[in-house]
Amino acid sequence: MIDIAISAARPFDLVLVHSMSRFFREQFLNGMYIRKLRKVGISVVSMTQEFHDDPTGNLIRQVLGSFDEYQSRENAKHTLRAMQENARQGFWNGSQTPFGYEAVVRERRGQKLKKVLAIQEDEADVVRCMFGLALGRSGMSLGIKAIVNQLNGSAVSYRGKPFHIAAVHRILTSTTYIGLHHFNRRDSRSGQAKAPDQWITVQVPPIIGPDEFDQVQEILRSRSPTRAVPRMVGNPTLLTGIAKCGSCGSGMTLRTGKSGRYRYYVCAGCAQKGKTKCPGRSIAMEALDGMILEHLADRLFTPERLQVMLHAFIERSA
Repeated sequence: MIDIAISAARPFDLVLVHSMSRFFREQFLNGMYIRKLRKVGISVVSMTQEFHDDPTGNLIRQVLGSFDEYQSRENAKHTLRAMQENARQGFWNGSQTPFGYEAVVRERRGQKLKKVLAIQEDEADVVRCMFGLALGRSGMSLGIKAIVNQLNGSAVSYRGKPFHIAAVHRILTSTTYIGLHHFNRRDSRSGQAKAPDQWITVQVPPIIGPDEFDQVQEILRSRSPTRAVPRMVGNPTLLTGIAKCGSCGSGMTLRTGKSGRYRYYVCAGCAQKGKTKCPGRSIAMEALDGMILEHLADRLFTPERLQVMLHAFIERSA
């Protein structure tokens, strides 16, 4: 709404809210966006609170805003405490359920329905299939990317969307699937991870056995790039994040062959989600970098331009 309000079209004369707490409860954001709207001649008007556009009116608005912010933080504190107690009793707090589970009503307390996680068999079968592929039950043990390709190639969806590497990794490493779901792992405002001693463990029906889970964790650890010996890279990757795939629009990322002797730009969409996402494109890094650098040398790196750039660089360094 604010983006539209301050656009060149200027479609609004004012922004009408029930009370200023409905606009923003955080004082900083409230003041910042009111000033942003005022710069383009748009007022923020409360239906239940009258503020004059003068120093006294601004003071009253800021005082009431401070109370709103305090009340919001108190409400958040009490809500979190109630959710933590709900989790301790084994009930689900209403967010999106993990893949493989659904929320079902266990009991009613007054007007409130208390829900718990139950296995959703269709999705649970996919989870079991993932662990089976990782363990190599039907052949060679597959890595996460290969599992993604297998699932997407078999038209198996992640709740209506294609599987991707992050989703498969999250499922294969989550203790939820052995019956131990952790609540209160992240701060809802900042998204920062909380210390494990603040987590609340909720018992849920297991989909995978503990031994299978531990075996998959060991396989994933053995393949982790952080355990591989780091290699020195002699040349910078010039176009990662800049070059785009002409088929799907994903970025082109670096892949190597023959222990790094050959370097290619390949489509990240195909690499992460398989050929069902994009048929894939690949071009030798040396060829594409050469075309770009040759063009830059002809057009930009003339002696006159280099003198200007070097002079500016020397001034900044000094």
